[in-house]
Amino acid sequence: MEKIKKANNRIMAGTAIIILFLFLFFKFTFKFNDGKVIAKINNIDIPYTEYWAYTSQISRKLSDRDKMLALDWIVDQNIIGLYAEKSEEIKKQLDPIFAKEKLYAEKDLLLRIYNIEKVDKKVKANEQQLKEFYFGHKFYNLYYLAIGRATSKANVKAKQAYMKLEQGNKFADVFAEFADESLQKTEGKLGVFLESEIPEPFKNHIKELKFEESFSEPFKGDYGTYILYRGNDKTFEEIKDEVKIRVERELKQQMYNDLYENIKNGLTVNKEFLENLPKDPDPQTPVITLKDKKTVIDFKSFSSDLNELFQLADLNKTESDILIEKAYILGVQEQIYRNALELKLEKSEKFKQEWRRIAVNLKETKSQKTIRWVLEHVLAKDINVTKKEMLDYYMLNRKEFRKSALYKLQKTVVDNKSEADSIYAKARRKIKFSKLVLKYSVEENVNRTLGRTPYLTKEELGEDWKTIKEYHPGEIVTPLETENGYVVYKILDFQKGAQLTYEQAEKPIYNMLFVEKLTSALEKIQEEYDIKVEKFYNVVLEENNEDKN
Repeated sequence: MEKIKKANNRIMAGTAIIILFLFLFFKFTFKFNDGKVIAKINNIDIPYTEYWAYTSQISRKLSDRDKMLALDWIVDQNIIGLYAEKSEEIKKQLDPIFAKEKLYAEKDLLLRIYNIEKVDKKVKANEQQLKEFYFGHKFYNLYYLAIGRATSKANVKAKQAYMKLEQGNKFADVFAEFADESLQKTEGKLGVFLESEIPEPFKNHIKELKFEESFSEPFKGDYGTYILYRGNDKTFEEIKDEVKIRVERELKQQMYNDLYENIKNGLTVNKEFLENLPKDPDPQTPVITLKDKKTVIDFKSFSSDLNELFQLADLNKTESDILIEKAYILGVQEQIYRNALELKLEKSEKFKQEWRRIAVNLKETKSQKTIRWVLEHVLAKDINVTKKEMLDYYMLNRKEFRKSALYKLQKTVVDNKSEADSIYAKARRKIKFSKLVLKYSVEENVNRTLGRTPYLTKEELGEDWKTIKEYHPGEIVTPLETENGYVVYKILDFQKGAQLTYEQAEKPIYNMLFVEKLTSALEKIQEEYDIKVEKFYNVVLEENNEDKN
């Protein structure tokens, strides 16, 4: 039981760290500064934009307490960063990790440049190859008419546009009349595609376009209602450049395959060892020997990313087959890397240019990874949240752990009351609600969501809750007027509010206490490393939640 307890504590500690780490991406993404400052650390300004980048990802309205906690967390990350810079012990442990990452990045770039030099630059399709491809494949010259959420009565307009096309009107004229204003400049051009290349949701309707100047019936996609149109087929000369791209892509792939097989044939892989892998393999066992017969990759180097390999592997293959395949891939990559070094490609202008960009990214991810490593391996290691502390917190704060009543709904949104009343009547006559959603709702993404909501609380439902609470699962709610239009709800499920048990509340309690103790640890670091902090809570407390939207 003690082992299980410790394992659970490790899991909860990891969760708390992840919660703290979530906003690091946003911290390093936004570099602009609107002049406002939320804190100073050793007289260095922490801009308001760091707070904005973090809190803009939170959909609900923030309380004053939420805002103050957000500021605290942002400051904590900066303190951890300074601590890592000042601690020689942390540098000693992290420097080898980052040196290895730098080497991997250099190898990856050299592999790409080698492929460009040995394959990409040598591929050039001739006229005969282009013509054979063009005449051997079917190309679709596609256009689309989109009538989205921004246009009122989208379904009616789509049907009107379809009728005009059926009456023989030109697509260009119908497009100009009915398409969303934002798309008018595109003239509805989707592009020239092989059938296998046609994007969703258009791919499902290509069979309706059996000849030139044919069109589909209106259908719903993620961002509105569409009509797909097939224009006149393009001549060889008109799409010669596009054909060339496809032909040379195939030729390059064939050359890559040939290069891989050629290098693979020069490798020696210890198949017997991989097929009979012992439970505790000797890390120095040779796994791959390169063509020169001198360079050997041992099991320690080979096994460094085995977990990722098995996640990506073909499940139909045996474990030993996957290991052998991985060995050949790793061996080919190592051989290409060495070939690239022999050609001195690291001195090429292409390498230098690309490396400058990569070096900037490495520097930013190094900051993020340093903070996370310090949280996981230094600070969290010494934080112990006991069962008694969690129980005491639960007993003193039981009201905080009451689960709200939850409603799961399905809704149809339309633009006027008469249409909403008609849908309500049809739903009451047991017409399938999902069909009504697909046919009438003007919301985006209904073909994917079918109008279904996640479980919503009273607060999330707002004014609608006053009416919804009078209904039971399976019932249809009378139409409600909202700022987005008229809504007809169907109640899918209802879960009563209830007091959470200690077991249900244990994880969030652990996280709260963990963060409290982490804050205490950071205060000690501030004192030890003489880190001066000023926080300007007034800046974030004055902030209007609507400014983020």
